[in-house]
Order: sequence, then C-alpha cells, then structure tokens
Amino acid sequence: MKYRISIIAIAILIISCSHGTTRFFPSGENLTNPAEIIIIRNKNLMCGGQSTTIMLDGLDIAHLRIAEYVSFFVEPGVHHIRAVPFLGRQGWISDNFEEGKKYYLLISLTIYGDYNVLDLIFDTSPDPGCDFEIEIISEEKGLKRIKKSKNLIKLEKGFKTANEVAHVERELKKKAYSINPQEPWTGAWALKHYYGDGDILVLTQTGKNVKSTKDSCCKFMGEFEGGYLNGWMELRSRQYLRLKMSPDNLSFSGSFKHTMSAVTGQIWGKRKE
Repeated sequence: MKYRISIIAIAILIISCSHGTTRFFPSGENLTNPAEIIIIRNKNLMCGGQSTTIMLDGLDIAHLRIAEYVSFFVEPGVHHIRAVPFLGRQGWISDNFEEGKKYYLLISLTIYGDYNVLDLIFDTSPDPGCDFEIEIISEEKGLKRIKKSKNLIKLEKGFKTANEVAHVERELKKKAYSINPQEPWTGAWALKHYYGDGDILVLTQTGKNVKSTKDSCCKFMGEFEGGYLNGWMELRSRQYLRLKMSPDNLSFSGSFKHTMSAVTGQIWGKRKE
C-alpha cells in the first residue's frame, strides 16, 4: 500500500512542478562582450521527477527537469546562481563570470537521511531529502553532457510553435465554415443524442433568438443568453435543451429533458460544412 501511495506521490510531483523559462529569463540583447552560462541538469532519477528552479541574482529565470539544459548571456562580473528544488535543499554558486568566456554549470543531487518519497512530502522522517548541488565543470565534460540532454529553449519554442500552428488551423477552419462570430449558432449541426446519430439540425440566429429552418430535421426555438442556448426541440417528442458552444464555435454539448416523461440525457452537435 505504501509503495502505491509513493508512486502516486511521485506522479503528483511530476505533474505539479513548473517547467520552462520565465519572464525574467536574460535576453542577452545589447551586451557587447557577454559571458555565456550553460546550466545542465543531470540524469539522476532519485528526486528527479520534480522541476528545479534556476535563479540568477535572486530572479527566477527557468525551471529544468532531468536531462535538460539552458543557456543564456550575462553582463561580465559577479553573479549568484541557485538551483532550488520543489522539495529538498537548494544549491548555489557565486563566481566572477568574465567577458567572452563560456561557463558550464552542472546541477546534481544526492540523497541524505532515510529517503522515502512519503517522508519527504509529509516530513515524517527526522532528516530525509535531496541535496541539489551546482558546480562549474570543464568544457569537455559540459559538451558531453549537452549531447545527452535536451535544450529547454528549443523544447519551449517547439511547444509555442505547435500551439501557434493549432491556433492558425482553428482560425482557417472557422473561415472554411463561414462562421459569423455575432451569430455562431447559425449553421448545420450533426446531432448525437439519446436516439442515436444522423439527425441534422439546421439553425439560424438573429441576435439572441435562434430557430430552425425548413431544412432542419426537426423544429427548434430558443434564446442565447449568459453563454447558454436555452430552448425546445420537437424530435420524436418535445424536449427542453440547454446547450453550450465550444470556444472554437465548431461544436456544442448540453442536456435535454422530455416534457412528457422523466427521461433526461446528454446531447452533442458538430458543425457541418
């Protein structure tokens, strides 16, 4: 039982910890001859599910997970860098970073005390946990580590790019359907409900009022207000509906209740071209 709870606790840690760069991440712009710093997180899996916060001169600049690295430029001079874990002891280093030079920093960790994930989370052991250490390593060692690690910046840019592509595709899809954002309920909808699939509901919206057309599978009348379309539909029998549109205006979901019986259920609609 304790083993199962430990696995769940580890999963919660992995999901809940932050990841990526922050708004304080150094841009390196307008620096004439800066120092470059590359921070690498090692592959140690013990305590490794959690994200490590990287702090530069007191500012939270990035969050690294195992086998990831991040690089950035700073003004030459003394800088303070900390590796702050979600759980455990933080590591830190202060050094004079010289102009034009490149520095490789490795974050590693060791276990102290009688380690157990539950003890670490609930503080039930006198002194369990993880020591997160940060040290400067040679260029040779740094390059070897980088080859086996993932670039956090590229991962983050890839994630943003994927989101941007998805957004563009959604917008193009909206245009293909000729959706009027002022009248999003206007159009033909393929229904899925208590009676099965295949019915096509054709609606037209004017302001708050929504009603069916002669091409519709059935008669519908309703009013859109407060984010919901409330109305009734005559399909096999009369039923009251409460529907909500998806953010992209391409589908809806809701509930229905028959007026002559106690039958209730869910109903879905998908926009047709």
